Amino acid sequence: KVCNPKKDIQYNDEADFYFIGKRLSSVSICQGTPTGDYFCYSWYGYRKNGTLAYISQDYSTFCAGNVSVVSKVYFDRHGKKIKESIKYYNIETRKLVKKLEDMPDGEPEVYKTSKGILAKFAGDLKGTVPPWTTF
Repeated sequence: KVCNPKKDIQYNDEADFYFIGKRLSSVSICQGTPTGDYFCYSWYGYRKNGTLAYISQDYSTFCAGNVSVVSKVYFDRHGKKIKESIKYYNIETRKLVKKLEDMPDGEPEVYKTSKGILAKFAGDLKGTVPPWTTF
């Protein structure tokens, strides 16, 4: 787990890194506010060669119409997007709804390589000894 005490005071952010040996296989990122205005779960899966295979994200917010945006994006070995699915659900009923203008677009942040996502969190990981979580 990566916790930044300066940020955790205002936000409930956490990133879990999963390794197979010394190779990063997947990352789970949770972001949100203490008040619960929004919460976002993102899962990144990486191939043995370190390229991004998929992103799965569930972004829920009460600020834009009580909506949960569920997106799944798949990439080929060269980093090209090959399939994408974005669906909008009512948080309370879990029924599909149409996207309204003020709703988030559901596009997850993309880290095309395992090195890229590790670089993003390098400051938070400083001082820890890899591998952090291994199987």
